[in-house]
Amino acid sequence: MNLEVHTVLTDLTGQTGLKIVRSILNGERDAERLAAHRDHRCHASHAEIVAPLTGNYRAELLFALRQNFAAYEFLLQQLTECDAAIEKQLSELAAQQPPPTTALLAPRRKTSSKHQPQFDI
Repeated sequence: MNLEVHTVLTDLTGQTGLKIVRSILNGERDAERLAAHRDHRCHASHAEIVAPLTGNYRAELLFALRQNFAAYEFLLQQLTECDAAIEKQLSELAAQQPPPTTALLAPRRKTSSKHQPQFDI
């Protein structure tokens, strides 16, 4: 495995990247099988994914990958808990606030980010 996979998959936290990383950590080394995790929305072709996944999976690199992936999952859990605490606090504050006397203006545009908190205010 070499570092080119990151240049092929621009978002390792996407469907394709996470499935490939989890498979590698579960012992899969066959590049064709790993590339089969390619999501239909992935811009990289099957062949473009296979090439950087072919190689020598060194123990020290797999150890580092396992450590970093565990840290990533821990931080995702921490963010989820933080989002829940913020949502609870905002709900409590909103319950204490009287409703507005006039209608609020519509937002200018609605944007979405995959890293945006997953709750409505």
